[in-house]
Order: sequence, then C-alpha cells, then structure tokens
Amino acid sequence: MEDRAAVLIFEQDKLSREMRYSEFEAILDNYAPMPELAGTKVKAVYVQIDDALKVKALVFFTISFDAEGFADHRWNIPLQQLAENSARGPDMGSGAIRLACRSQCCIEWHQPNLWDPEMGSKSTHFHAIRDAINDNRLGFVAEQEPDDIPILEGQAVTSGVTQAINTEALELLKKEHHLRLSAMLESHEQALQKLKSKFQSNLKDARSDREQLEQQLQQEQAKNEELKQTIDGQAGKIQGLREYFENKLATAVSSGEESLEDLRKAYEAEIDARVNASTASLKEEVQLKEVSLMYKETQCSGLEEELKRLQQEKQELLANSGNQLLERLHKASISFVSFQPGYGHLTLPVDDIPLFMEDSEAYVAEKCGVDKHLYRSWLHHYGNPSCQAIADGGLPCGRRIPRVERPADYLMGESDRCESHGRQGQD
Repeated sequence: MEDRAAVLIFEQDKLSREMRYSEFEAILDNYAPMPELAGTKVKAVYVQIDDALKVKALVFFTISFDAEGFADHRWNIPLQQLAENSARGPDMGSGAIRLACRSQCCIEWHQPNLWDPEMGSKSTHFHAIRDAINDNRLGFVAEQEPDDIPILEGQAVTSGVTQAINTEALELLKKEHHLRLSAMLESHEQALQKLKSKFQSNLKDARSDREQLEQQLQQEQAKNEELKQTIDGQAGKIQGLREYFENKLATAVSSGEESLEDLRKAYEAEIDARVNASTASLKEEVQLKEVSLMYKETQCSGLEEELKRLQQEKQELLANSGNQLLERLHKASISFVSFQPGYGHLTLPVDDIPLFMEDSEAYVAEKCGVDKHLYRSWLHHYGNPSCQAIADGGLPCGRRIPRVERPADYLMGESDRCESHGRQGQD
C-alpha cells in the first residue's frame, strides 16, 4: 500500500505540500529536513488511494519539527494501522472511505495526536484532498478504470435495487452526521477543558496569593510586637531614671544653684550614656542578624548548586546505564506502554523513560494537563472517594461521594466534599 499512499500537509487550513509516503518516511528518518517548517507543529493527512486513483482512507494527524526542520524523533503514530481499522467516513467518489481523526480513533492513546477536519458539504479539507488526488501531481499510475455502469435504452431499474441504493446512501448520511456530531462534541470538550484549566490556574494563584499575604501579615505582626516590647522596655528604663534624678534634684535644691547645675548636667550625661548604650546594643544585634542571614543565604545557594549537580549526574547515569538496551528495544519496534490512572494506556517514548522513572506522578500529571500536587490529591480521591472536610472531632468527614474519573475535572476543596460540606459550607 505504500506505493499508493501520500501525505498532504496543511498550513492555516490550506494545502501547502504533497509528497508520496516514501518521501515522508525519509523525513521521519531525518534524511530530509524541512527548514520551512522549523519550530512548528503542522496538520497533515495520510491518504490511501485505490487502483482507480480514488481516495480509499484518510488519517488526520499532527507532527512537530525542531529548530533545524527535522521531524520529532518521538513521533510514532501507526498511520497504516489506523487507516485499515478505522470506521467509515464520507463518500469521496468511490464509496464511503475509512476515516481516522480526533473524534473517531480506533486506538485511544493516539487520539490527542490527531485532528478533526471540517465536516459538511462545504468542507475545504475534503475538497482540497479530493482535488489534489484527482490532479495527480505525484504521478500515481491507475491500474483500472472507474466502474461506470451505463444505462441502456429501455432498461428497467427494479424497485429492489433502488431501495438498496437509497438504504446505503441513508446509512452513509447517518455515519457522516454522527462523525460531524462527534467532531463538534470534541471541539466543545476541548474548549471546556481550557476553561477548567484556566479556572484551576486562577484558583491556585488566588490561594497562593492569599497564603503569601497571610504569612506577610503574621511576620509584620511579630515584628511589631517585638518592637513594641523593646520600646516599652526602654521607656520604662528612661522613666525610672527620670524619677530617680528628679527626686535627687528635689533634695538638692537647698544646696545652691551651682550644685543644682552640676546635678542637671550629670542627669543629662547619664541619660545620653544610657540611650547611646541601648542604641549601640540594638545596632549590634541587627548587624549580627544580617551577618547570620547572609551566611545562611550563602549556604542555601551552595546547597542548591550541589543539588542541581547531583540531579544532573543522576540523570546522566540513568540515561547512560540503559541507553544501549532502550535503543535496541526501540529499533526492534518494541513500545513501552504503561496504564496510569486518569490517563489510561500511556505510550512512553524511549527518551522519556528516564523522566518517567525519575518522577512518574509528575510525568503523568503533565500528560493529564494538571500539576503534580493536584494529580496526587486526585489519586487519593480516586482510590478513596470520600469527603475530606474536617468535622467537629478534628477528623475528615469520610462520607462517600461520587468519584471524579479524570484529573482535569477534579477541583481540590470542591470535588472532595460531600453535600453537607460543599462550597457554601466552606464560605
């Protein structure tokens, strides 16, 4: 089938390039880069053609290119398998074709790497594909003429044949309508997921801001309390000195003006000395704290650099230790598939295996479109769907609640609450 297969590339919903499947295989093997597509992710269509040069099957897929125009080496969509096992689609001149797209995919874990064409009588995608195959710029050779059934003069068409044709046409219309509806539902689901992700992100940011403000408020309150205690202590000392010297002055008035002046000077000198001593002590304390803080910051910086170095060495060891074995398994066309809650069957590219082994929860969370903290909370909820609100006894409520099947639909603080401890109860 490879000699009657082609790949068409669309840019901004317009057909921009045609190639035979053998040429596309050379691009996948990095023998032929495409500099004009460097750093982009494009929409493409795999087309199978019958002996009469009519479209037989279509697979709508996406593929990314790096900064130099080479195809993503992790790309592994089985185009021929999808084309041969997919459900029926519209009629493109030779009966209903087999069609694989995002809303109609026989292999579930490849669905995110497919895309939906326009479905309808004015579809620019199907028209462009049909016109390109009819123009035959790739030079395919037809092995048989299209089946034309001439109608002879006086030939009668029986009602049974007419009914069969009408039934087949009706069935094709039903399938096309179902596919169009699936594509619309998929589009709405994607829009809903974007809104949910945005809401989750905003909610997370708001909670983070609130926690930071609460921490800052607590720190300021502690500083104010400490400063107040210091000021009260100094005021008490000064008040005691004032009372002492006032009593001393009162008893010494009779000694004359000279003695009074000496006492006043001694009083002022003593006050200045005590104030200077207290100020120096506070300044010394502040300097010591600043030196300690600088020392701790230096230590933290050094520890962070050491941690990064150790993590890098660990990644290199993991990559080097299994690199030859993984490369041999990859060349033998052995795929690594792992079933993960919330995502299903996850196909692991060879280069991603060290990342998966390093932190599987973070890897799966990224594939599900959520952060690791939310995914871990969802795992706990998925394994034990019960209310986590703190009851009067200081323990979780524990009442059974409906399970949220997908991490992207899970909201901490809402999805893990029963009706008695719902949003209104939290407020």
